[in-house]
Amino acid sequence: MTDHPAPTPETAFTQGPDAPQATVETEEVVIDFNFQHFRREHGDITVILTWNFNDDNPDAVLLLVPTYAPDAGENLNICVIARNDAWKWSRTHNSDRQMVGYHGFGKPPSSDEWQQMNAIYYCMQLNLAGDPKRLPLRVRGLIEDYLSDLIMMPPPPIREAQPEALFTVQSLSTGSVEEVTISLN
Repeated sequence: MTDHPAPTPETAFTQGPDAPQATVETEEVVIDFNFQHFRREHGDITVILTWNFNDDNPDAVLLLVPTYAPDAGENLNICVIARNDAWKWSRTHNSDRQMVGYHGFGKPPSSDEWQQMNAIYYCMQLNLAGDPKRLPLRVRGLIEDYLSDLIMMPPPPIREAQPEALFTVQSLSTGSVEEVTISLN
């Protein structure tokens, strides 16, 4: 039996060069934390069900957010699962075990492989510390636990326009005129 060194934070989630890579789909997400349908802390991960207000037709999203704020100067990474993508996280969604819409090279990953790869990516994004074999299973479990809640979310609340005032300001020293918009909240 060979001894394997304990994983460090830098090597905990590294994969071999031939391992399938996680798919990262990026699109603009606009979250208004004033509108949360549900929020629950699970240790160092907080699950939030809310809406993505990035267009005229807001849709439900499940967010995985670090419970504890990052240090000053660090970015806050949030993992977003849209209602339209909930099927990808279901245990029963794909009987032929091929990911629909796979655009990579080679053999498409099975749904289980896809979920595991993306759970590992989410662990890295959330900067989770712990056993690198158990953390992805924990993330997958949290996502699976809240899929039905995500699917059953009601329509988003109506967001009222933010009250603003437009002022024209003239500098006394230079005489320049500038228009300034001030939020009244």
